[in-house]
Formats: sequence, structure tokens, C-alpha cells
Amino acid sequence: MGPGFFPLLAGGVLVLLGVVIVVKPDPLDAEGEALGRLEWRGLALIPIAIIVFGLSVRGLGLVPSLFVTVFIGALASRETRPVGALLLAIGLTVVSVLIFIVALRLNLPLIGPLVPRL
Repeated sequence: MGPGFFPLLAGGVLVLLGVVIVVKPDPLDAEGEALGRLEWRGLALIPIAIIVFGLSVRGLGLVPSLFVTVFIGALASRETRPVGALLLAIGLTVVSVLIFIVALRLNLPLIGPLVPRL
């Protein structure tokens, strides 16, 4: 067993649980009622948001990448309107900068080299 054994094992268990949840023919909630149809919008937008963050954080920096990621992720819900997603993205970006840059003093570029300077 090396240093990557536990993350590999944990990831495998999570994948297995995800497959069981998706494949289960008639998912039920806590009261035993059917959950209804699968939310494809969320299943598509959440991975897209994570991929966008991973591909853009070095070039755009933390603030623009985090803003876009949260905005896309917030739109995964049918109940979230664009204005609500915008406010959520602004709020979480500010809180994240305060936590990771100010409080924890991590050396992350706020604005990357691909963002034009004014």
C-alpha cells in the first residue's frame, strides 16, 4: 500500500455508489415515494463547471475562474435564475478570496496572465 491507496479506494467507493444511485430503477426518497425524473441539467452542468475551473484557473486566475465556475454550477438547478446565480457567484468569490488569500495567505494569483490589464 502506497500513499495513493486510500484516495484510490475512496474514489472507487464513490464511483460505485454513484453507479448504484444512477442505475437503481425506481429511486425512492425518505418517505418511500418515487423521486421522479433525472435532472439532466444538473448532471451536465456540474461536471462542466469543474472542468472549466480546472482548465481556466492558471490562465485566468482565481477570481474569474471561481466566478464562472460558481455561476455555471448555480445554473444547474432549475429553480435558480440568472440574477440569483450572479449574486451567488459574486458572494462565493468574495468569501473564497477572504478565506484562501486573506485568512490562509495562500499564494494564488487573483488575476491570471490571460486577463487584460486596465
